[in-house]
Amino acid sequence: MPLVEKFAVPAGVTPPDLAVVMADGGRLQILDRSRPPADPLGPAPDGAAAEAWDEEPVPSGHWRQDKGGLLLTMHSAVSVTDPCPDIQPSFVDATRIPELVRELSRHVQQTEDAPGSAAAAPAAAAVQEETAYQAPPVRQRQVLASRRTWPPFAPLVAAAAWAWGFQGAARKAFVGDGSANHWRLQRCFFGSFVPILDFIHALS
Repeated sequence: MPLVEKFAVPAGVTPPDLAVVMADGGRLQILDRSRPPADPLGPAPDGAAAEAWDEEPVPSGHWRQDKGGLLLTMHSAVSVTDPCPDIQPSFVDATRIPELVRELSRHVQQTEDAPGSAAAAPAAAAVQEETAYQAPPVRQRQVLASRRTWPPFAPLVAAAAWAWGFQGAARKAFVGDGSANHWRLQRCFFGSFVPILDFIHALS
């Protein structure tokens, strides 16, 4: 699409108050060890093809990479100050965070001075006692998932967001972890969205 139309709102669509795009990847087991068929989506649009996406070679075992895109329309009151300026105590707890990080990454090794399960119990109790942050309510949710490579998958996420009028939203956010592909997706199709790093994944 021409640039002016790509970042516009489709006819008859009302942009949301708050549009949020999230991307993530994971692993799943596939019993079929054969190579995946040719991509039925065809070649990727120029915007996605221009970026050098990081793709893993097809492994010989059962594990495969999956990709997910989450689109949310939300509502929240506009505020001149941060409604949650402080990091929740549970995320700076020296006894809890090492355990959480090890759950996210198998490459993080247990150290001799790392707290054990005995220290994790008080941390869990502290999480229950702290005042929960009231996140903006979700109005609509759409999930896109695929085992295809990033060049054909990224435009699908962008097209779905465009169809919902995300480019015309008053406030726009893109959330991702430390994966370079997530930020390539943001640069290619969601450059006007505020980039937000999932700091727990970055910590891992």
